[in-house]
Amino acid sequence: MSTPDLDRLITAYLDGTLEQAGRRTLAALAESDAEARSSLARASYADRILRQAGAPAVDGECVMRALPTNSGTAFQDRVLAKIVRASTARRRPTPVSPARLALAATLLASALLGAILIGRALTRENLSPAIARLSATQGAVWDGPDLRTIGDGLVPSRLSLTSGLAEITFISGARMLVEGPAMVELESGMRARLLSGRATATVPPPAHGFTIAARGVEVVDRGTAFGVEVMQDGRTEVQVFTGTVDATLVGDAAQVTHVSLNADQAVRLDPWRGTLNRVTPDPARFVQQMTPTQLQLMLSDLVAGGNGRGSGIHDGIDPLTGEITSSPATGLLLGDNLYHVTNGSPFIDGVFIPNGALGPTTIDSFKHRFQFPASDGKGYDLIRRGGTCEAPEYGGLEHPKIPPVFGGVDYASFGHTAVGLHANAGLTIDLNAVASAHAGMRAARFTAQVANIGRKYGGEGLADFWVLIDGRMLQHLVDITPTSGSSPVDVLLSPGDRFLTLVSTDAGNGNGLDWVTLGDPRLHLVRAATPR
Repeated sequence: MSTPDLDRLITAYLDGTLEQAGRRTLAALAESDAEARSSLARASYADRILRQAGAPAVDGECVMRALPTNSGTAFQDRVLAKIVRASTARRRPTPVSPARLALAATLLASALLGAILIGRALTRENLSPAIARLSATQGAVWDGPDLRTIGDGLVPSRLSLTSGLAEITFISGARMLVEGPAMVELESGMRARLLSGRATATVPPPAHGFTIAARGVEVVDRGTAFGVEVMQDGRTEVQVFTGTVDATLVGDAAQVTHVSLNADQAVRLDPWRGTLNRVTPDPARFVQQMTPTQLQLMLSDLVAGGNGRGSGIHDGIDPLTGEITSSPATGLLLGDNLYHVTNGSPFIDGVFIPNGALGPTTIDSFKHRFQFPASDGKGYDLIRRGGTCEAPEYGGLEHPKIPPVFGGVDYASFGHTAVGLHANAGLTIDLNAVASAHAGMRAARFTAQVANIGRKYGGEGLADFWVLIDGRMLQHLVDITPTSGSSPVDVLLSPGDRFLTLVSTDAGNGNGLDWVTLGDPRLHLVRAATPR
């Protein structure tokens, strides 16, 4: 579109005479063309500042004629002088005092800088001024055509973050740190709606009352820093790091509608059941700063092809092929004692079905080998997040028939995770890949609760569990059965460690009922020491 046509659209928009079709055309131009976007932003700010400074009845044509092509050091003075002079000549308004003109010039200088920041915030549906800006990102990947960069102004809209971190600073001063995958809807300078995923908010005194809403839930700041997580099943968890928040259930189903939380307290809200229950806080689940000092990755999400923080979309890994996939229960798998590099995840190096009767097993892509005891060489089902599934030929459906419940904890419940590692099976995590994806951090520890939950028809499974680093054994749990209960796994990782390998074997009596399950398996990252 030619410049005169664009100017006419902007003039009509500033005068309030632009019809809906014209507004859509102008918005499309501003979204697709940088020069059009800049012209509209500068003209809108000039018009607004002049009106605030007291220049009456300023029309869009005056604004557009006054805007020079290049902005020099006296840009704001020339703009104001020309607009006020033209407006006065046409309409004979009350003069603007020199003091107010000087104030307007100062305001306009700041506003034009702001216009650059919010120019990208114009959309087809909304020509509103920005209510926030994208203040920082780290590895952010957005779902959608918009390529967002630091400094972008954000209008009321919905944002979908596939992975990484994004910090949004609202005009109220509240700061919201969103961790992908997440979807958030910006509603005003004092309110956002978290549709899925995790976010933390840090709220300075001027922004007290800042609200994060979720489905059937409202969390109102009373001077604090807090985290909110919205799960796929619609439940919401709120944790307070400092200060106080009010959490409220909205809707007729609510039995208890309101609770105030202080530092180191947490609550779980279920809008479907109308319940509100206090829970043990787990602040490690939340990223509270753009450069975190510690972070936890969920193994359940890694085996699902995710980043360890909730981006996984699959069921698990086929130990015969290394394919990350979604499928019903596979049943028995005849292993080959070979190492299979995993596709679809930079963090899971590979998988295998060990059989010591065939000799040492290769356990990582650096060809480290380990001699496991002889086994029947069979696996069962995927290495599956949520726990092992039973195959139809054994009466199972497409969900675990033996729930991952042990040690008094249901690891399928909200806030917990599980991985089914039915013997015989092994997987290896590439710690270097994990460190590369989290700049300045390294894996320092692996923790889990391990149990064999295979009990059925009066029988029990018998299995072993192994933890290895670069081919060296760090921990070995022997002859674990449902009767023996769960055992903690807690291994420290050194800066030079490359591959962490987790293995279940059948203890020499076949793999029947060897439902080895990992409860809350987590890889703990810490900020790496800076070399001197």
